[in-house]
Amino acid sequence: MKIGKNLRYLRKLHGNMTQEKLAEITGKTRQTVSQYVNGISEPGYDTLVKIADYFHVSTDYLLGRTKDKRIIKTMYDKIDISEDCL
Repeated sequence: MKIGKNLRYLRKLHGNMTQEKLAEITGKTRQTVSQYVNGISEPGYDTLVKIADYFHVSTDYLLGRTKDKRIIKTMYDKIDISEDCL
């Protein structure tokens, strides 16, 4: 699984962040984070988004769908839709 490999890499980039620290950030236990890192389980959507937001990477990068860590802005990110339009 790419998630575990990418989590290891990102933790290393952030000063060898511990699993305990990542657990604190995600609101999960250290054991759960260990399962993510070791490919035993995968984070759910909300946790995946928290991790991506913290490390400033895309969820696609975490999932291994791209090697590009940048968050790509789409045209939808640039459109301000008020509730009146819905």
